[in-house]
This record gives sequence, C-alpha cells and structure tokens, in this order.
Amino acid sequence: MSGALTTTIDHLHELRIGLLKSESWLNKDGGVERGFQDKYNQIIEKIQSFKFPFRHDPLKYFPVEVWSPIIEESAAAYGSHGRETYYVDVGRLFELSSVSTHWRRMLMSAPELWSHLLINDREDVMKRINLVTRLTGDHTPLHLHLVLPLNTWIKVSSTIQVQQGRIRSITVWNLQSYKDNLDPIASAARSFSSLPSLERVSWANGGLAPCRAKKSAIIHEFVRKAKNIRYLPRAFAEEQTLRLPNISQLRQVNLFNSPLQLFPFLLNLNQLEDVNIKGFKDQSKELAYFCEEDEADIPTTKPGQLRWKRLDYSCSPYYF
Repeated sequence: MSGALTTTIDHLHELRIGLLKSESWLNKDGGVERGFQDKYNQIIEKIQSFKFPFRHDPLKYFPVEVWSPIIEESAAAYGSHGRETYYVDVGRLFELSSVSTHWRRMLMSAPELWSHLLINDREDVMKRINLVTRLTGDHTPLHLHLVLPLNTWIKVSSTIQVQQGRIRSITVWNLQSYKDNLDPIASAARSFSSLPSLERVSWANGGLAPCRAKKSAIIHEFVRKAKNIRYLPRAFAEEQTLRLPNISQLRQVNLFNSPLQLFPFLLNLNQLEDVNIKGFKDQSKELAYFCEEDEADIPTTKPGQLRWKRLDYSCSPYYF
C-alpha cells in the first residue's frame, strides 16, 4: 500500500474517531441521529473501498432483471422438494443490504425480493410483516408461508387479511413435526374471505397418510376462495375440489388413490400439464390399465393422446 493511500486512510480514521467523540450524534431519545449515521457510513465505505477495491459492482453494471434473481437465490431457504417449495429469508436480505449504501438502496427498491411473507411464532413476526408490506407497496404479489405450530395466527390474522387481495401463493411448512395438529392452518384458511390473486397452494414438507383428509379439506378451503388456481404441487386434491369452477386453468395437480374416479374431471382441464398420483399398488395397476387399454366409452385413454407433459405415479401408501 502506497504512502499516499495510507495517509488517506489514516485521515479517514481520524474523521471517524472525531465523529464518535462529538456529542451531536445522539438524539433526545438516546438513539443515533440519522445525519450522523449517514456520515459515519460514508466514511466506513470509503475506508473499505481503499482497502479492498472492487471495481465491478454487479448491482451497478447489470440491470435489476439480472441481479435480482441472483440475490433471491442467495437469500432463499428450501423445503424438502427444492425449488418447488422455498421462501426468501428477510434476515438474509438484510445481511446482503449491509454490503454498501448502494446495495441497500437497490435491494430496498426491488419489491419482488421482499414479497415472501413468513408467518411463524417468532417474537418479531409483526415487525417482519410490517416491513414486507411497506417495501412491497400495494400491488406487488405476496407469497404467504405458514409455519406450524402457528400459535401467532390470531395476533397477525387481521393484518394479513388486509393483504389477501394480492396473495399469489400459500405454502405450509413443518407438517412432519405437527402432522396431528393442523387446526391452526385450517383456522387460517377459514379466516380469508376471498383470495382473488391466489394461483398456487403447496406443502413444503411431506406428511403421513392419516393426515390426508385434513390436508385435502384445507386445500379445498383455500382453493374455493381463489379466482383461478393454476398449481397444486404437494397438495392433494379431492373430488370436491376438482368440481370447483375456478380450477379451469389448473396446470399441475397431485392426487391420492382412486385415479379412475377422478380421471373424467382431469380430462376436462385443458391447461393441465403435470399429474402426480400417489396410492396403493392396486390403484397404480388400475391407472396403467386405464392408460394402455382402448376403452371405447372413455375418451383420450391412450398415453400418446393425453395432453399432459408428465404423468407420474408411485405405490407408497405412507408418505406424500
């Protein structure tokens, strides 16, 4: 490091120490004055830029369409099914926003990054809800994540219901740990009067088969309040759900048992692309027979005639 650069850094350190020694940085409430905080951060950033020069800041050289997905991936937390179930951690976003003033300004101005709303039993849940709703404005779609045991729902429900018009997806987490008590999720589902923007409902973790009826009832409650459901991955639909008029745009669905009974409903869904069926071995045999035999009274039975891009079924009666 050259002598001139060392002198510059020493001078900046003197300015930093001088600011700390001044009494003007505390406000009447004992907090830090905003003006002081900005000056102090600017000095620190200059010191860091001289010590560790980084000439190619990606947030300066690339448009938001390029760096935003990278930031999202860096802050993502995944469920047991990878990208199919994930949320963006607000805490990790805050860590990334501390890189520099420019990073903080850019991240705070990208509402889609802050659109994942995690509802759990942490003490700061209301602070995170208020932060997300403030940074995402009034029109950015929200992704709601409900984490069992969810004892806080009564406290936060009224705040969440105000945002129900822009909830795009709902994911339930930690089902394996609380498989016998889905009442909080059922209560949350009943509390919404309407979910006009909802397109996706899913479970982030698997569960045991005895919970299937409860889970399907919760799915039905969410779906019937939506306008156009498109995706039901890891969320098993029963016949009553497949009869709803607002699933005409459904593209992805999971089923459990009785595929023959539900196939007539599926064949009427013109947008359906991905079908996943879990069930016992004999049901899987029935499904194979249904797809391979030429039944004159049932249309579109040959696999080649199906519009779906993927048809997957397994025989495990335990987990789904």
